[in-house]
Amino acid sequence: MVGVGDFSPWKGLIEVLAAKGILPTMSFYLFNQAGFFALVGTWGIPWLVNVYALSVQDSSSYSVYLILGIMSGGFLTGWVSDRLGRRKMPMIASALLHVLLWGIMVFWSSGKPLLSFVKILFFLLGVSNTAFVIAWSVAKELTPKNCTGLAISVLNAAGFLSIAVLTSVFGVVLDFYKALPAAEAYRTAFFLPLACSALSVFFGAVCSGDGRRKSADSQS
Repeated sequence: MVGVGDFSPWKGLIEVLAAKGILPTMSFYLFNQAGFFALVGTWGIPWLVNVYALSVQDSSSYSVYLILGIMSGGFLTGWVSDRLGRRKMPMIASALLHVLLWGIMVFWSSGKPLLSFVKILFFLLGVSNTAFVIAWSVAKELTPKNCTGLAISVLNAAGFLSIAVLTSVFGVVLDFYKALPAAEAYRTAFFLPLACSALSVFFGAVCSGDGRRKSADSQS
């Protein structure tokens, strides 16, 4: 029996990164998380304030729907995946919905959707973002059992990195286009999460297999 002290994080990391399918899964997670958390963590409220002339307090009440969406979607996405006994198809379907919603943010009414629709849009963005729940399961199922926690940590690290980078680049784009009307400047910046969500669909599609452990591994 191998003790905790015998486990090498560096060897475990190499083993995780070498697992077939883990890099596309990590890339899916990275691009899936970036736009949503840049919106919920930093840019959602300023967008509502600057584009719709809402107060910070009123804008905060709208952003709650992003949180409600991700809370609801976490249960729904996992349940659908378990019911189907599949990972890849629900991941791609959820990511495609995410692309569609960011497309609405960018293209509908020149980047200024009807305010009456924003709460629904935010809620659905939260729901569709929860494909990351399935990515956790895929990482667990693609890697050795003794590296499960490390595999999920690798995904989370990729996600945090993407959020930090996209949030910063979003601000750079807004500064660059500050001479434009606020709606047009934000619309231009929203192309970034749209592109990220499209890349998440690509990496979800190229994930190997369907995220199931080999039967031999399951029985060991």
